Amino acid sequence: MSSYASIKNLGRSSIFEDEGKLDVSYVPPMLPHRESQYGSLLQTFRGIIDNPGKVGPKAIIVGRIGTGKTALSQRFGLDLEAMAKERGSLRLQYVHVNCHLLRGSLALILTEVISRFFPNFPRRGLSSEELLQTLMKVLDEEDAYLLLALDDAEVLIQREGPASLYDLTRIHEGRLNKPLRLGLILILREAWVLSTLDQATLSTLQRNIIRLPAYGRNELFDILRYRASLALKKNAISEESLGLIADLCASEGDARFAIEILLRAGKGAERYGNQRVLPEHVREAYGSLGYPPSLLDYLRSIGLHEKLLLLAVVKELQASPEKAYVTMGSVERSYNMVCEERGEQPRSHTQLWKYMATLSAIGLVSTKISGEGQRGKTTLIGMHYPASSMEKAVLENL
Repeated sequence: MSSYASIKNLGRSSIFEDEGKLDVSYVPPMLPHRESQYGSLLQTFRGIIDNPGKVGPKAIIVGRIGTGKTALSQRFGLDLEAMAKERGSLRLQYVHVNCHLLRGSLALILTEVISRFFPNFPRRGLSSEELLQTLMKVLDEEDAYLLLALDDAEVLIQREGPASLYDLTRIHEGRLNKPLRLGLILILREAWVLSTLDQATLSTLQRNIIRLPAYGRNELFDILRYRASLALKKNAISEESLGLIADLCASEGDARFAIEILLRAGKGAERYGNQRVLPEHVREAYGSLGYPPSLLDYLRSIGLHEKLLLLAVVKELQASPEKAYVTMGSVERSYNMVCEERGEQPRSHTQLWKYMATLSAIGLVSTKISGEGQRGKTTLIGMHYPASSMEKAVLENL
């Protein structure tokens, strides 16, 4: 290949169409399995569009890391802005602020919000009370409405105390006969934070609490398939590989973690020059996040035939790179071959099941019952970590 051709192809990805669609800051057009929560936000805040100046709605979004809190708020806020623009004369701005990044300071938060309207607004010199009044004055002068989302709001509450939220939630009460210009979304990881608020503040917030449960395995799969359709080239990843990521992340239900594994797996496939993300790339991506020390301890402690059975799982997975799981029957056949190669007498079928149960219980393998697409029910065996590195670790401990 000529130097010109090499330069021309530099940066071209064999896997990604647009890897930015897997970035943590990307807001996708749709949010699978968050449609009902989106509808709740729309029901709460549509009065800003239908009756501007007559309502100042508030809502709380609560959910663990990876449940889509930030994406839900941002997608809704951007859509509400677009709806306002369609009305022509209504100026509505959605501002999303991360309280953690601004050290939980209400003054810094309000300064950041005001700077969205006036970029040269001075960053120091005013108290939070003065800044809040300045913000409302700006909104009046601009004839604008603000939907403010405070992400990681517990950081604000912990630093400034309940009074900070009281001021935000009650700002309209001191503006008699003036339009209600501020809508508020609080984003929290834990609902218990609400118990730290005084009753006056809580009474204005608890009417609209939107809870985001952790995603289930099938929900994670849908999210991954959708994101892959946006970010990866067509057919660059199999449903087998997507399903493995969903399985790996199902216990926590963390979509952000699942998307990070998808990105890393794509990068790994690209690094090896593959045109497709295989289950082994997924296992490598997951393993790159660090092995629990207990796994290596367990590996050193298990018996010889448990190690040989584990080696058989590794060999079957390596022999079928497109597969995330292999059958117990194929593993048993491979185990018999491993024993023959090493001059060991194979253990009984019943004993192998006991060994496999041990390996699964300590996390060296994963097991599940086959589902659709296969006749009958059979046990499928997989692995969370790269087969190549597991093989190396087993051989070192034989």
